Amino acid sequence: MAERTKIYISSRVIAPPASGGALQITASLANRLFTLKNVDCTIGVSKKNKTQFAQLLDAGAKCTQLDRASDLELAKQEEAFLKDFSAEWCFYPFPSVNDSFTADSKIYRCVCIYDIQHLECASLFPPADRWKRDKAFSKAICCADLIATISDFSARQIRKHFSIPQDRVSVIYAGPSQACEIDNRSQKAADFIFYPANAWPHKNHGRLVEAFQILRKRFPTLRLIFTGDQGQGAEIRRLIRDTPSLEHLGYVSAEKLQELMRNAKCLVFPSLYEGFGMPVIEALMVGTPVACSNTTSLPEVGGDAAEYFDPNDVAQMAQAVERAISNASNPEWQERAKRQAAKFTFDRSAKLLLEAMEEVSSRGPDPEVLQRRSAPLQLSDYWQSFPSLDAILLPVGCIESSEIKVEDFKALNRLDMARLNPISIGALFARGQKIAANGEFKNLPFRVYRQILCLVAEGKLVVHLPQSARSGEAQKISRLIAMQAVFWQLKILHRTCREAVMAVVTGKWGNGKIQTLGN
Repeated sequence: MAERTKIYISSRVIAPPASGGALQITASLANRLFTLKNVDCTIGVSKKNKTQFAQLLDAGAKCTQLDRASDLELAKQEEAFLKDFSAEWCFYPFPSVNDSFTADSKIYRCVCIYDIQHLECASLFPPADRWKRDKAFSKAICCADLIATISDFSARQIRKHFSIPQDRVSVIYAGPSQACEIDNRSQKAADFIFYPANAWPHKNHGRLVEAFQILRKRFPTLRLIFTGDQGQGAEIRRLIRDTPSLEHLGYVSAEKLQELMRNAKCLVFPSLYEGFGMPVIEALMVGTPVACSNTTSLPEVGGDAAEYFDPNDVAQMAQAVERAISNASNPEWQERAKRQAAKFTFDRSAKLLLEAMEEVSSRGPDPEVLQRRSAPLQLSDYWQSFPSLDAILLPVGCIESSEIKVEDFKALNRLDMARLNPISIGALFARGQKIAANGEFKNLPFRVYRQILCLVAEGKLVVHLPQSARSGEAQKISRLIAMQAVFWQLKILHRTCREAVMAVVTGKWGNGKIQTLGN
């Protein structure tokens, strides 16, 4: 190890609001690394996120601005800077498909995996999002020298889904996004409960509103305040419009967020899935009672200072909030909150990360990791490498070889299936097993087409290789096949008759028009 460890932090894919708490975690961790005497650290920011980082990074923080447009171009620019900087470590605070893991690189790579929710809560993600995350996360976990994560829960889940040595996963935890002292206030809380979270499906806003309506029967003046991104769904807007005493403030300043956290009667955190849960620690630090879900990482973070509930049980949620509010004036609870909050700081996180890096550097590069970086994936390797993948479709004439690039595969959705020409399908693989193959331009057995439709209709992740140029013969489809396809679309995809027939009449299957032929 050099006398000073040179660490580059890549923030190019951190894009608020989509990145959620990754922005706060990256900035807070960077601020602590900047203060360590044996570390020479710089953070790379992009045009898209430099304003947000400028607000969160401490004065004197070393930054380099990347000025390319696309993530791929940014990644190339980043690699050039890494060589000029003579970095020993490159730290990716969020995985991207364009992160560099070259076999001949002399730079160690560390990636932070906050959670693998797309594997545990697959129904919350559209197929395209699941496939995007699976590619990025799988590449990072299989090819990084070190995997950092923010809770023991997340570490267990990573090991559950990926076959990697235990010593390549290091828990660095997290802390509050702002430095603040615990405030033992007891009677000054305003009459509202608080939930700071983007309106993503797993954040469970809807059930919290139901629990709030129960609470309002006992506490008529109680209000509920949300902050964060309202999202694109109509449901959250309807809740805001139709629920008395509910306010959604959107994004607020750090100062306003701190004020809300301090003055709330209770922080409620009903999330269905969390890799950590920073607001829980932030509330405990300022003496605000916490009621949160009893799932995933939250009991680990809240310890004995939070009141817990089943996030699917609104009555239980309301009872936990009521218990939490009563904790505010309890000196014993205040001591528990102080002890629990003190366990999680970014000073600790930075030191744990540096210790893990030093340990990996002392061992040297892992031959298995280097081999995975250099050897192209065979089709038979996909099932172990991409845990959320259920099936693969190959077009007619496609060769099963390592020349097939992961990046070329696209995730199928129901609209894609409605336009899929059965005669263009060459092979179907389901969890590694070849179900059928069609090496010639003959009809694939229709039971296979039905199985493909069923997989997509069930929400399975099915990927395919789009065929850019098909022969004229492959473009033809008989009326019989067309009518069979219509039948299965109606039965399995629950499409209307008009939708299914129009797919045939307009010829919008695949990339070109279908020539209907007599039988």
